[in-house]
Amino acid sequence: MKEILEAIGINGPSTVAGFTGGLVNVFWLRKMAPFDVIGALIAGAATANYLGAPLAEVIHFPVGATSFLFGIGGLQITGPLLAMLRRKIFSDGEDRNATP
Repeated sequence: MKEILEAIGINGPSTVAGFTGGLVNVFWLRKMAPFDVIGALIAGAATANYLGAPLAEVIHFPVGATSFLFGIGGLQITGPLLAMLRRKIFSDGEDRNATP
């Protein structure tokens, strides 16, 4: 199972640490809609999975702790990044998802 997860780019310990950080974020913020809870958990796990280990190496901090912190701030990190990406994609000012 570990080989399959690694083959698709998932690092188990980092993802679990990020998921746990996302769970802490959910309990901290308390009043979240169900979809927002799911988003916080997924964003925390994914952000920690892909950014936790590289940043831990740069700042010389344990991978688990770095991934946990990414999990707590997953939505706060990915939200602005996705907004920036959306602006770059739709640089002509047209938002294709906006209602007319």
